[in-house]
Amino acid sequence: MHPLKQLRFTTRVAKRAQYEAFEFSLSPGGATVRNGSHANPSEHEYLVSITDGVPTACACPADEHYEGAFDILAARNHYTVEDPYECDDTPDSRPTFGLDEGETDGIVLANARAVDGSLTDEFGGTNFPLIHTVLQGTRIVPTPRLICDYARNGHLAQKEARSLITTICPHRNW
Repeated sequence: MHPLKQLRFTTRVAKRAQYEAFEFSLSPGGATVRNGSHANPSEHEYLVSITDGVPTACACPADEHYEGAFDILAARNHYTVEDPYECDDTPDSRPTFGLDEGETDGIVLANARAVDGSLTDEFGGTNFPLIHTVLQGTRIVPTPRLICDYARNGHLAQKEARSLITTICPHRNW
């Protein structure tokens, strides 16, 4: 079964995960998640604790207030969190590609793991060709393409795909 099929979350949580400008960075003991959509993003960040490469706890205030916010941990057997700079054949420190830290770390990890595809929320603008340039043999999969492919292959209803893209577009300059 696909990991997304195992998650249970409200429509509100699904939409929020698509339009919020979440930023991720590695921190001691886990990953710091910051909601860059807020006027004061530093006041809206929390730690996801990671043990042996697997998220084990989340300090997000939404966990206390909204059903389904913690469900990402239910899928933890389907993914791991890695520090790209601990992989073989990667630089010792973050290169300067002119992208934000999360995009840069994702590119370093994709190149180190020689992955087939790399999901990005970039679609047009100046960052998309830059990402294409620094990825080594990896196919770029923009979020709109992934949503359309999910709808085309029956993993997502056409109406839901249209709603997601309509909701996300104003926030991502697509």
